Amino acid sequence: MASRKSLGLSILLIFSLFISQAPPAVADYHPRLTAQKNWADQASSAEYYILENELLIENTGSEAATKVRLEVPLMADLDSPYQEVVKEEFSQEPLEIRQLDNGNRIGVFSVADLPPGAETVLVQKYTVKVCGTNWIQDGRGSELGDPNLYLAPGTKIESTHPSIRAAASQVAPDGCGDDLSIAQEAFAFTRRTLTYDLDSPAANQGALAGLQTGSGCCEEYASLFVAVCRASGIPARIVNGYANDQDELAQGSQAINLAGRRHQWAEFYLDGKGWIPVDPTLSAGDRQVFGKLPAGCYVAENYGDNKVTGKYRGGRLSIKFQDKVARGY
Repeated sequence: MASRKSLGLSILLIFSLFISQAPPAVADYHPRLTAQKNWADQASSAEYYILENELLIENTGSEAATKVRLEVPLMADLDSPYQEVVKEEFSQEPLEIRQLDNGNRIGVFSVADLPPGAETVLVQKYTVKVCGTNWIQDGRGSELGDPNLYLAPGTKIESTHPSIRAAASQVAPDGCGDDLSIAQEAFAFTRRTLTYDLDSPAANQGALAGLQTGSGCCEEYASLFVAVCRASGIPARIVNGYANDQDELAQGSQAINLAGRRHQWAEFYLDGKGWIPVDPTLSAGDRQVFGKLPAGCYVAENYGDNKVTGKYRGGRLSIKFQDKVARGY
């Protein structure tokens, strides 16, 4: 099970940030979500949800915490076909929003001085439209951008390691097969290789650790699939968000806590179709999550975790996360 912002970490993050002088002025630049997914309107089903992320900041030290400046992960500029962000709101407008190469976004916030024992809350609120259809059949393609972002090895995606390459050679002997067939084989390989075990020594350690131990949690399942795809020459990426393998994440307008629903799945890129979602973790029996995510059971947040970082003077800050979801519209 993935934790709130940094996979494998506790839900309560207490950190000492770098001490610095007051930050310099920042340009008033706010790149907003821009992904356009017109084909999503053709989906067989669609639901609206309101995702609310709360960041509770508390000064547990004996001195005031001053000149607090935080860099906080936001919902990514998603180009996944099954989700569209309709609206975003912040309890406090960020000084700046930075967009990373993979579409992830970081909001820079200036927080008022916190006396000892004081706390404050930053709230992000997103209205999203999630669509359920078979994207292998109905996908209309999307621009890949730089393929190297999705073919290169990365942290916990050790696609150039000899063991991962050996797995890829099993999936596609002599490089034979079209991309869809190879992705299907990578999915099947991941499913039969790994056993779900939250207590595994490989839990939250990534693809290679999962392959070597034969066990792990959702991070190992998603990372191994992505690593084998990349080793086979197929662009693939991690997706972080929330999921429920039985029912919709929310049934009514009353917000419910998403504790325990943090999840990781994957996508691979198929020419002419675009990004195709898969979830080797929550697939079982006849319910194979390959090409289609059940509408309402998944809400994506980003394409890889970024930690909360920042600077302040004095005090000691602790951070707690709380995520809620409700039906919208």
